[in-house]
Amino acid sequence: MHTFELPFMIGVNTMSKIRGLFFLLFSFIVTPVLATPILQINGAGQLTGAWNVEVEGTLLDVKFMDGTCIELFNGCDSSTDFYFTTSSAATAASQALLDTVFLDGIDGQFDSSPDLTLGCEDPDLCRIYTPFTIASFSPHIFEYVSVGNNLQNNNIVPPLNALNSNDYTLSPSIVFAVWSASSVEISEPPLLLMLVIVLAVIGGLKRTQHRSDHIH
Repeated sequence: MHTFELPFMIGVNTMSKIRGLFFLLFSFIVTPVLATPILQINGAGQLTGAWNVEVEGTLLDVKFMDGTCIELFNGCDSSTDFYFTTSSAATAASQALLDTVFLDGIDGQFDSSPDLTLGCEDPDLCRIYTPFTIASFSPHIFEYVSVGNNLQNNNIVPPLNALNSNDYTLSPSIVFAVWSASSVEISEPPLLLMLVIVLAVIGGLKRTQHRSDHIH
């Protein structure tokens, strides 16, 4: 049986190992780094937001804030005031909160205890608003997607609208989600280092094969 030959003699088993190494290296290159949200928790144990929340393949930061839409969203009189500008994007962001942020874990019971979210004092319900546009019929009305974090079930409410001057500071169960581009960089595996390691392993396999050939 003849083995495949390169400038150096490599057996079939060795070639399989090399192919496996190159496949592993390629997978590191093409596979994106998956980020786990970094929860932001204040001294009182309240969830104030999160960094690196993945929404439709993009890493974003979110803060939970009380106040009016006017105060929090640059006047709240134009769709450009919001990070998301469509209901589908705002819905995806709300779903990401349910899937990756409002969870029970070692940092806190942020799913089963809604009042642990900053701005929500109601122990049974916290409703988070993500605005995405201004209503076509009034410059004083904003549209938003609402996600409910509660003891019974977590749900997303289709787009609703509200006055941009409504102040939710005193509301025990409503808070805004203020989204922005991620401020934390996720380092990817150092490609050059991986390549050096792969080449070193290949060199080792070559030497092993060479010794094996001499023995036989």
